[in-house]
Amino acid sequence: MFAGRADEEGRYIYYHCSGYHGKCPEPYLRQEKLEDRFVELLGRLRCSASDFARLRRDVLNQTGSASSSSEVGKVQQIREGALAEGGMALLGMARTAHLVLPGLSVALKHQVLGLPLEDCNWANNQLTATFQTPFDLFADYVARADHGAGERDSLVEGRAQAPLPLTMAIRETEPAVRQLIARYNAMVHLQAEEEQSQARVRGRRSVQDMTLAA
Repeated sequence: MFAGRADEEGRYIYYHCSGYHGKCPEPYLRQEKLEDRFVELLGRLRCSASDFARLRRDVLNQTGSASSSSEVGKVQQIREGALAEGGMALLGMARTAHLVLPGLSVALKHQVLGLPLEDCNWANNQLTATFQTPFDLFADYVARADHGAGERDSLVEGRAQAPLPLTMAIRETEPAVRQLIARYNAMVHLQAEEEQSQARVRGRRSVQDMTLAA
């Protein structure tokens, strides 16, 4: 377990073991170094906009491919479609998280990292972590695509569609995945509130500057 502290000038934040589980040999760690390691890890979820758009289309198409004439079946289709939209929004956030993480507030950084990652550990100058489902399946999909294992070709019309495990994880979500989607939606709301607050502050400063200039 890590605890953070600022230096005497308050310019840099260092992390060190809290000692909760006993004495730890790990030295102090600069926040920037730890953040760089998280960015590298999130890079495993990097996916181009065009590839992700095709993946999203295929996942949503598979979700709505089954037809049902019963009211219960139609309700189930609507439910699965909504979950698929939420799941793809979650993955859409993850695919660019390595780019946006450095510019986020501390609170949002914690929330963004807490969505795809679990069991994060720092030892011997290395960061290790586990991707939660469906991020683990998405990382596998991206790795296969990057190594030319046929995943990109699977998105071409007339070929096999998006990997079934990834589609099933998004469409028939377990409670843990639904909780991730709910946390993501809450994070988006918080980010929007922060942006609105910053816009109001900029607006007040602009008015003050105009008043002083007058």
